[in-house]
Amino acid sequence: YTEVKKGAYVCKGDRNSLSNSDFIIYATGSEVGLALEVASELETQGKKASVVSMPCWEYFFAQDKDYIKSILCSGHSAKISIEAGTTLGWQKIVGENGLCIGVDHFGASAPMADLAAEYGFTKEKVLEKIKTHYG
Repeated sequence: YTEVKKGAYVCKGDRNSLSNSDFIIYATGSEVGLALEVASELETQGKKASVVSMPCWEYFFAQDKDYIKSILCSGHSAKISIEAGTTLGWQKIVGENGLCIGVDHFGASAPMADLAAEYGFTKEKVLEKIKTHYG
C-alpha cells in the first residue's frame, strides 16, 4: 500500500466506504491481524466492518486535513481501537464514545497466547467488549 507512508490506511474496505461501515476498527502492528479476524466475524453477523492500520500517528497527523478526516471519519460513532499497549491517546482517534481496547498497566510476563487470553486480545473477547460497549 502506498498509503502506509501516510501513517494510516484502510486495509479492509476503502476510504470511501468507512462512513458506511457499522464498525471501524483501528489497530497497529500485530493487532491488525486480530482486527481483521474481528471484522470478518462481525460481517458473518450481518454487520459491515472496516479496518484501518495505523502504524505511525506522527506521519498520519502530518497529512493534509482531507486525508485525516477521511481516515478518522469524525461523524462515525462506532469506532474501536485495539492496541496491546496503553489506550493512552486513542480517544483522539475513536472519539469520546469510542471503545479503546488495550492494557493500561505494566509488568506481566508469560507466553503470548496466555497474555492474549488474559488481557482480552482474542477474537472472542474483543467481540464481547464490542457487544457490551455498543449493545
